[in-house]
Amino acid sequence: MSTADELTSELAQWIKPIAQVRQERLEAIRKLPKRLQSCAFGLLDLDAKGGRVPFKTEEKRTDFRTKNAATLDALSTDDRERIFACFFPAMAGAVDGAWELLKAAPYQIGWHSPFRLPSQPAVNLDSRYDWLTEQLDILKYFNRDTLTTEWLAPRTVAIQKYISTSSEVDLIEADEDEDEENGEIDENTGDSTFEDLLQVLRRQMRWRQVDLRPLLAAGVDRDDQTLEILRQIVHREHEFATINSQVISALLKSSREEAWGIVVDLLLAAQRQEGLRQEILEAAPHAHPEAFGRLLSVILAEDLIRFSAVARSVDVWLGWGWDSASMGILRDGVAMLVEFLDDPAAIDAALLGKEATRASVALWTIAFRDAEASIAPAVALLSHKQPEMRFVAARHLQKTQLVAAGRAAIEAIDDEDLQVALAAMDAAANSEGEPANVGLWRHDTKKPKGKAHPEEWRIARFEALERLFERVPKKAQKLKALVWPWTERKVDRATIASALAHAHSGLPLKRIFPYLDSLPPYYQGQQILLLSQEKDWDSSARQAVIQAAGHTSEHARQAAFTALASRALEADDYGVLEGYLRRKPADLRQGVVNLL
Repeated sequence: MSTADELTSELAQWIKPIAQVRQERLEAIRKLPKRLQSCAFGLLDLDAKGGRVPFKTEEKRTDFRTKNAATLDALSTDDRERIFACFFPAMAGAVDGAWELLKAAPYQIGWHSPFRLPSQPAVNLDSRYDWLTEQLDILKYFNRDTLTTEWLAPRTVAIQKYISTSSEVDLIEADEDEDEENGEIDENTGDSTFEDLLQVLRRQMRWRQVDLRPLLAAGVDRDDQTLEILRQIVHREHEFATINSQVISALLKSSREEAWGIVVDLLLAAQRQEGLRQEILEAAPHAHPEAFGRLLSVILAEDLIRFSAVARSVDVWLGWGWDSASMGILRDGVAMLVEFLDDPAAIDAALLGKEATRASVALWTIAFRDAEASIAPAVALLSHKQPEMRFVAARHLQKTQLVAAGRAAIEAIDDEDLQVALAAMDAAANSEGEPANVGLWRHDTKKPKGKAHPEEWRIARFEALERLFERVPKKAQKLKALVWPWTERKVDRATIASALAHAHSGLPLKRIFPYLDSLPPYYQGQQILLLSQEKDWDSSARQAVIQAAGHTSEHARQAAFTALASRALEADDYGVLEGYLRRKPADLRQGVVNLL
């Protein structure tokens, strides 16, 4: 049996019966001051008295968690540590350190740029709370008095494997009992046998991700012992643990320079270990900002851009579209990042210059530390006489995904250069919500409650898009690339009409009628469904739906017939609908017959 398998088996001795763990947690919470008990119980999705909360919908559960997250975040450090001690008595301080560390983490997930919002910690509050409760759920299997960052550091991989593959019936049964008690096993299980339930629960456990990176980083910041264990793992001196991405990331997320130095040395020693190099580079943009700068300096000084993994990573960080063969360009990108991170005056000079790529990297560098601070200089560039400079500014505003940036881009939709106008349109899609929040390009099919009182920015955005719609040729047009070769794009009226459909929320529904025919079928169907919720139709609304009933798309036709089914037809409608009976689509003819 391999060392990894032996370690995974060894974890079994640290497992406690889940009922005992639950009881210990609840008893510890009840010893807290009354003012803290509700928040602590909330971390387990329980009410203020420790009882099960009967969430009838996922939306209500989300609201409950959001409110509890805000309560937790508003507490003092001492109070949070008292709550965390109910679950992790030996490392409450490290858990709170991880909670604070995550406030400074990038607010974007996935392929997005690693921008931060240090002045707006509420932006990533939900993701912080999700991380905390997920680790609470995973680590509940282990003796809580055992859990320290020193104990966890060499066991991260083994814990993930144990949680993902464990076939111990006692553990699964306990999980099933707890879920049943909390109302998490519902009618979807039907008449399933116990073995079926075990399979479902094993699949659920397999998807649980052990993410101890923030916790280990906080441990490194708090004591030398955790740092020494991670150093031993990296240097292959530890008796059983092997290097992994969580170890690398924890070292880079910490605020200790000696921790960063361990990873820098590892990067230099990687040689032909492309997989190891890739793990370091994937962790780099989410590292402590100063650690990221140090890695960039080493990449530049040692010309590590010659390795394809490094070239790809730099391209992804900057949101470019070069391939690994464009090493000279990517090397220049690293040089600019190093320059701008070290010298704020160089950023100012780039923003006052005429080189669009330098201006783009300068804005990226500002946003890497504080995305909110990058909005004003980007807006200033929207007035630059060169379309290339205006383009990178609009594109940057879109990449931040901030509501304030989206609203700031609205005026640029009228830019004379269509590439700039389209980039501004993309940025303005993030205008919904509170100005400090991350914008979401979404479209609701539910009619807003109450009377709409559209804000000025909402009207300005819609009207700017209307003007853009008129500027775009009816026939699709290919726009030449601007700044970078991969920015070439096609534009047609359907693209602008789709943006109008997203942007008309809060405005009178009839504002979208002139653009229904230009919408892609799916969006046209959405607009008709919205229209079906209106109590009173005027002649323009009725005409729009009757025309949609004869659309070439089945999706649009069915939405129209659904909307018409509950309405009394007028005399003028019959002639138009009867004309549709001469069309070929069977669903069209059948829909008309049903109406008539």
